[in-house]
Amino acid sequence: MSNRNPGSSLECKVPQYKACYWVWLSSRNILSQKPSSKLYFKQLGIFRIDISMGKDFYLLILLKDLSCIHPVFHKSLLLPFLDPASFPVCIYSELLVDNPHWNHTFRKKMMLKQY
Repeated sequence: MSNRNPGSSLECKVPQYKACYWVWLSSRNILSQKPSSKLYFKQLGIFRIDISMGKDFYLLILLKDLSCIHPVFHKSLLLPFLDPASFPVCIYSELLVDNPHWNHTFRKKMMLKQY
């Protein structure tokens, strides 16, 4: 049997951030002027982390428009920003070039979907 706290497994899922990392900020606790929260962005940003304020809190460099918000946030409100250039090339484009049979089958399916 383990002597861990039940909540300790949740802590592992939140990454540790460092200064100069780029993150999205959850808009969960930020009030907006929109009539419905469904019409507002789920995440704001991207923002750069200025410094770590202890183990779980981070100081973000916010835009001037958000200067009315305190710039220190808990790590659970931050999501890591992934640069789109770091994603792999589309698999479908590689298959179309390398495999003429698959290319023919794919074109047939696309033609059927047009009608």
